[in-house]
Amino acid sequence: MVARSYAGDGPLWKSSNSLSAWATLSHAVKKALKLEHRDIRQKGTQTSLIEQFLYPKFGPRQMWEEVAARVTIMGGRICTGYSADRVITDGWQVRAVEAVNARTGERETFQGDHFFSTAPVNEIMRSLDPLPPENVLEVSDGLVYRDFITVGLLVPSLLINEDTPRRKKLISDNWIYIQEPDVLLGRLQIFNNWSPFMVADPEKVWLAWNTSVIRRTTFGTAPIRRSSVLATQRT
Repeated sequence: MVARSYAGDGPLWKSSNSLSAWATLSHAVKKALKLEHRDIRQKGTQTSLIEQFLYPKFGPRQMWEEVAARVTIMGGRICTGYSADRVITDGWQVRAVEAVNARTGERETFQGDHFFSTAPVNEIMRSLDPLPPENVLEVSDGLVYRDFITVGLLVPSLLINEDTPRRKKLISDNWIYIQEPDVLLGRLQIFNNWSPFMVADPEKVWLAWNTSVIRRTTFGTAPIRRSSVLATQRT
């Protein structure tokens, strides 16, 4: 499974969101003294310190499946297998989008009052008709993007665990960030703790090996299969 993440140059491993030692200590003290509000919204709590949240039973895809179902019920049309390659504007506002059906090769024009894009900015800029000024294109063409790679690993158990009076228990973390710059792994997720319904066999541990790469780098140009090999060798 591969998804694209958009960001500029900088450490691929930096994920602490400016979390300070003071904030961490303050959070621990409040938790020990039970001074924290248990509101699920957790307003004022830094992202890295959030301890509870709502999560789809079968993972994030379930949320978008529900969105798609509601759009369809309301009379909307969802098109998959299309490549949008032309954004028609009046020089200021988007008026329509042209897309190619990958199955038939036919072009179709989609008109609307509002348009939302999740495509890379440089691709959008090059798709605009008419094209933006050359200085704008120069900036957008210079943007650097990272690929966010996830490798799923199903393992019998972990070497680390939490000791309980009865038995050793799977650690309770949903994710663990790896901050060392010389380690290809950026984050390790434990799907068992996201939702037990995401793991067919509760006796096994379903891990996600996350890393971000830039395509111009040696690792970034390697096939996705290499990511799987690296993950299995280093886990």
